[in-house]
Order: sequence, then C-alpha cells, then structure tokens
Amino acid sequence: MDLPKKVVVDGLPFCDYIPRPFTSLAQNKKGLIAASRLDGSIDVYDENDHFYLLHHIPPWILTSIYALCWSNMRLFATGGEGRVFELNTTSIQPTANLLLPGGLPARSLVSHDEMLVSGNDGGYINLIEIADGSLELKSCLAKLEGKILSLAVDKKNGYIVAAGDSKGNVNLFDLRNGTTLSVYSIGDEYCTDPPIVWSLLFVGNTLFSGDSRGNVCVWDVEVGALVSSFRSHAADVLALAVSENNQSIFAAGADPIIQRFDLCQTAHISQWQPSGAIRGSRRDIRSLVFVQHGESGGLRSCSAEMDHLIAAGNDARLQILPCPQSSPGDKKPIPRRKLKKNDALNVPPPIYLPFWPLSVTPTLPLAAHFAHSTFTPNYRHSARLCLVQHAEYMCLYRLPPKAKRMSQSKMSVRYFTKLAHIQPKMGNHIISCCISSCGRFMAYSDDVRARILKIEHPNSWKFNPDEPAPLVAISRLGWPRIPRSFQGRASSTSSDADNTDSEDGSSRFLFLDQSSADLFVNNAAGGDADFDEHLVSRKRKTSAPTSKYPSVEECHQDEVSTLPPASLMAFSPSSICLVCVSVPTQQVVCRRLDTGAEVWNFTPQTSSMSGTPSPIHLLKMAQLCSESKDSGSVTLLAVASLDERVSVYAFNEATSDQSPQHLFTCPLAANPSRPGHHPRPLAIALHVSKHNMVAAEEGGEVEATETDEVRARVTVLYTTGQLTEWILPLRLSGAVVHLVGTPQTDVWLEEFWRRHGVTWRRYMPRFHSLDYFFDSHTLMLASRRFCLAVDRRKQLNSNDIHLAFRGRHRKLTDGCLRIFGQVKNMLHCTVLADRVAAFQMDARTAINNLPAPLKKKRFGT
Repeated sequence: MDLPKKVVVDGLPFCDYIPRPFTSLAQNKKGLIAASRLDGSIDVYDENDHFYLLHHIPPWILTSIYALCWSNMRLFATGGEGRVFELNTTSIQPTANLLLPGGLPARSLVSHDEMLVSGNDGGYINLIEIADGSLELKSCLAKLEGKILSLAVDKKNGYIVAAGDSKGNVNLFDLRNGTTLSVYSIGDEYCTDPPIVWSLLFVGNTLFSGDSRGNVCVWDVEVGALVSSFRSHAADVLALAVSENNQSIFAAGADPIIQRFDLCQTAHISQWQPSGAIRGSRRDIRSLVFVQHGESGGLRSCSAEMDHLIAAGNDARLQILPCPQSSPGDKKPIPRRKLKKNDALNVPPPIYLPFWPLSVTPTLPLAAHFAHSTFTPNYRHSARLCLVQHAEYMCLYRLPPKAKRMSQSKMSVRYFTKLAHIQPKMGNHIISCCISSCGRFMAYSDDVRARILKIEHPNSWKFNPDEPAPLVAISRLGWPRIPRSFQGRASSTSSDADNTDSEDGSSRFLFLDQSSADLFVNNAAGGDADFDEHLVSRKRKTSAPTSKYPSVEECHQDEVSTLPPASLMAFSPSSICLVCVSVPTQQVVCRRLDTGAEVWNFTPQTSSMSGTPSPIHLLKMAQLCSESKDSGSVTLLAVASLDERVSVYAFNEATSDQSPQHLFTCPLAANPSRPGHHPRPLAIALHVSKHNMVAAEEGGEVEATETDEVRARVTVLYTTGQLTEWILPLRLSGAVVHLVGTPQTDVWLEEFWRRHGVTWRRYMPRFHSLDYFFDSHTLMLASRRFCLAVDRRKQLNSNDIHLAFRGRHRKLTDGCLRIFGQVKNMLHCTVLADRVAAFQMDARTAINNLPAPLKKKRFGT
C-alpha cells in the first residue's frame, strides 16, 4: 500500500514516568485484580477482558499501601498510615476509612465473610465489621510481642486465623472468642536472630508458611505439628499461592524463582513434594495470584487451556507466567529420540505488561495533546503546539518543522522548543488537561478545581536572539462574580487585545484573572515583567486534596476563574465551548468560554442494575458543519463508558436552551474467546463527509444544489483488537440533526474480522491508538512498537497479516495492511495535518531513574 507522500512519524520522548515496585495483589471472584505500588498508587485490572485497566488511584491519595483484599466487590487497603481504607473502583477518593489501634504501619489485611482481620507492627490483631456497608472496629483479638507481618484465615473451618510475627512464631487464634489455639516456632529456641514469617496460606487443614530462611514449612493444624520443611529458596519467601483445585502450591520471594509443590496421593498416604520451578522474573516477587485456564482473557490463543500465575514485585510490572499442569508420574518416560512433535508440551512465553500503564490501555488521560489547526501549513507560519501532561505540571512545546525523511525525524528532538511551564497550586496534582484546536486556549483539572487558560500568540514565530522575550503569554480566564447568563454584562480588567473578541460582543463577559493560583514560567531568558512575574515570588500554601468535591457556587465564591474538577476535558472544534466529565457525578457538561456558564449537561445511559452511571473514559468530538448565518456550528460528540457502550450525540454550540441530541448507541461487541463477555472500547475515531452535489427539483425546474446530508463515521477499537465502524446518515435542519436512516456497519471490516480474527488475536500486538489516516478509507492503528495502516480499498487475501510482517521493511506492498513508523515505546499516536505524531516513552532515561533496588539483580535465574 502506498502511504501519502512526505508523511513521517515524529517520536516525542517527553514522558517522565518512573515505574514503582508492586507491594500487593488481590483477586476477587469476578476476575478483578487490584495491584498496589510502593508509592501508594493502586491499579484495578479485569482479567476477563485482556487485563484491561479499569481504574487507577494516583499515589497522592494514599501515600503508602502494604496490603489489599476484596470482600465480594468491595476493595479494602491498609498501609503506613495505620488505617483501613474502603476504595471505590469509580472514584479516586476513599469511600471510608478507619483508624486502627496499635503501632504503624499495618502490614497485613485479610477478609472473611463480613469481617476484616488486620495486623500492625504494634502486635495488635484487629477485627473489623463490614456488614451492610459499614466499617467499624469490632474488637482487638490479641496483642503479640513481635510485629504482625502475615495473616491467613482458614476458609474451611471459618474460625481460625493464623498470624506470623517477627519473632519466628506462627500463632493460631479462634475468631469467636480470641483464645490462642496453638503457637508454632519456626526457628531455634536459643537463636539470637529468629527468622521472620513473611507469608501464610491455609489449604484445607494444612497451613503453609514462608520465612526469611528460604524455607517453606507445612503444618498440620489438627495435630499441631510440623509435617515437612523444604529448603526451596536462597532467601526470603515473600508470597504463597494455591491452585483452584488445592492440589498445587506456589512459593516465590527474594530470589525470583517460583517453586511448585504438588500433593502426591497414594493408596496409603498423601504428602506434598516439590515438583519443579517456574522462571521468568528477574527481581524480588512480593505477591502471587493464580489464574485458572480459560480465565486469562484469551491473551494468547495457544495458551487458552493453560493455567497462569500473575507475579508482581520489584520488576515494577505485572508478569503473566504460564503454569502447565504437572505430570503425576504414573506414565513410563519417553526417550528423547522417540519423542514425537505432538507429545512435546507447548509452553508459551511469559507475558510482561510494560512499565508504563498508558501503553496497556488509554483509560488514563492522554499525556500529549495537539492543537490540530496549528499544524496546517498556512496557519501563522505553523505554530505546531503540543501540550504534555505530567503529574504535577504541564509543558507547552512547539514542535519542529516536518522532517523530509523518516531518518531525520529521529534527530528532530533537539529542535523542540519549550514555550511555557504551567504548575497548579503546590500539593495539587493534574488529573486531565487539553488544548484547543486553534492553540489559543488550554484547560486543566487537578483534584480540587479546573481552570481555563488563554495562550497569547506572538506576531511572528521566528525566534530573535537579540530580543529574548517569551514567545507566548499565558493568563487565566475569569468571569464576574455574578449569576452568569447570556444577558449579563461586566467590566473587563484586561485590555481589548487580551479578550477573545467576536462579532456578537461575547468578550464583554470575560477577563484575564491575575490572582495567585497557578505558576506560569516562560522558557526564555529575561522574562516579561507584565507576565505574571509576581506569581513566582509569592509563597503558596500547600492544599491537601479532600474527599468532597466543590460545587460550581463554592468554587466561584473563592476564585472567579475556578470550575469543578473534571476527569476528562476537550474543547469543541470551533474553540467556543469546553466539554468536560464531572468527577463525582460522571455527567458530561458543556460550558461557554466567554461567559463560563453551563450550556447543558447530561448523564449517559447506563446498563448496570444499580442505576449508577458508569465512568466515562473516552471523549471524542468532530465538527458536522461550520457556523452559518442561521445557526452556529454543529458538533458530533462520542462518549464511551466502562459498561462497554459507545453513545453518539450532536449539539449546537450557539444555542443554550437545547440539550444534546442522542443519535445512536453502538451495540455491545462480541468476544470470540470468551462467550458471554463483551470487550470494552479502547479508542474512538470520528470522520464527517458531505454528500456530493445532487439534483433537486424546485418549482418544476431541476437545478444542482448542495444537500444538507452528511455521513458520519464512528470507528471503535475494542480490547480484543476488533475494529467496528458505524456509518450514520444525517441531515441538518438548522440547529437540529436528524438521523435519516438506520446506521450500518462497514462490510469490509466485518469480512476482514471474520477471516482473520483468530490470526489477528494470535500475532498482532495490543493496539492503543486509532485514527483516520488522512481519508475515510484508511485507518491507522498504533501499538507499542509500530503503526499499522488498514486500507479498505484493497481486496482481502488469505495471508494479509503474514504479508504485513514480511513487508514491514519495504516501501510498497500489495496487501491491505501496511506496517510503518517503527518507533519504540509509543504511548499514543495521532494523525496531524503534516505528520503522524507519536508520544513515546524514553525507556533508557526511565531505567536510569529507577531506585537502586530495582537496578540491582540480587539473584540469578
């Protein structure tokens, strides 16, 4: 397939993500896996949907997490603060918290029925009641001399809890009355440095323990004696896991080798014996989770009938390791020379989820945003603006001119110009941000408030070394402290040149707020005295995030330019309105930039039985028609929520009395590898095209006129890699949009998925970005390592996927698939007017910034 001329992929290595080690894993019966990191962040994955990242709690909410546990669909965590937090999978703020008696920190937490059991360094074992949605301290079970480092509850009997301490003892208690049943001593009685019990696990009437000596001990709870002890590891055993049928035990720790123990049963005796090792990790393993075959979400078609282990620790990434079933040893061994090909065990390679979460799924806000109109050749000498989001600040860059060849694009990073550095109040962290298509407005939201900023462009983008003045000036938009409406009027505190003037005089309601809220730093020597210079030297107080989100009235009582926080934000294509998703209510809200008034809001339809709205994670807009004399511009809006649905709306930016029109809701997609489950949307692409000139009959005369019919294309990329395009025939009647026919799916994509669905899932990587490749016939997909163009004008062949990989180094190919732009560590990819921009991870810099324990490989594999 021939790519457009002079189209190159520019890699933007701006991401400064530093991976943190994992501390704990927890799995519930619905297939949700919660993983906590050393910095206090928590990720929730869905193993039934290709380990899709459902929710992310940033590190500034909970500063330290040591243990996680599920109770049905409720998630609980504890850590360095000595509290138990109840977390919600739809909000970053904790639902409830409870302070526990005893010392800090609390290192262990387990659940049983409607109760939690927690242990801390003070030696206290606390019972917490969680029935009927409550979180109350029931009693303090016991007080031990050492630190409580591990806990386990006997699921069979239901009343025995085991606690491992730092004195080398395993204590068994009765949950009903708190009495001590027995105490097991692991180390020598006269040892001055007793071993530490790091992990405990009940399997029926048998208790497994892992200690700091590298031993895995097996205890008989009924008899109260040690059955056997295995010297399986060279150092601490930090994690234990059990298979679904209770026939296999897995142990891992400081040496990154997973040892397996199987229950060997004969006619007279049953005993546990070592049965092998599973390798694949490089650093300490702190937690293990067993995933039964058929429940891994179809990550690999060749491993659908094989069990898996999820290992997490100092490798700072989730590792999905295959776990084949062990042989009972009742068959006669086959010599190697007689071993047939079909008899060999096909063990797939391990799967490593990358360091950076954005390459797994774009449910998190995108880290790079482009002002698309500034990349056109005739727009003010091509400003080429890009806004990059970091955890505590944002940076505005000007990209270099388009490279003539792909080889030159790799060297263009040295020509990137940093225009501004935007930082909110100290202590606040950025949740989402966006930049308008014209490049004159940007918006961001932290965990407390949201703001809109105005970017003042220079007369010329040519840099003059004799006048080192800032190329851009940034100020905050504010509105008067009066009930904002379209009939109000207030004075402006800025000059006319600073206002966004329009023909209807809407700039009368807007002014530039220069109060102390944000820190703007221009990337130029000298600085501009009129550009918020007093903000740099002003001392700002640290604002701690609260669990209560401010309303619009509360925000404007404090500062006139403050809006409620938003999880997603996007400017309309004409840069007249800002559409954002409210954090607490998940409502889609549209606001005018000139007045700050709310134009409309709505809550997408939900499919959940509880009626609560599902979190919205994708927001996309495209212009249906430009502004005319009769009505304003009409915009197409597509939103996707975590209930696997994509809804399409249309709204007019000039009217304030009409809510957006609901046009269509895409049906749920099917998951071939897991019948009954529906994949979630990963990315959305919109394309609008008008019909050609048609003949219309008026008064008996036939003349050529242009109809008001448009065709909107909505393409959705799902977690299974499937592409589905819906074609919506629309008709514009003033400010109203009519759906004139039944939406149809693209026949070419349906046939492609029917032929190549199995091969696609087996060989293609996980794509995270989707866009139209300069026309409506070609789609562009982006993975972590390359871009893929899908040309629907070509005929389908039986080996299209194999031809794409064979011809990835060629310039021309006859297939419908074309691999190009092989840029490493891509997090997001967008098609611009003159190039394809790929936001990538600088992996070498990230690895160099890792803490010392992550760099050092303590034990070999």
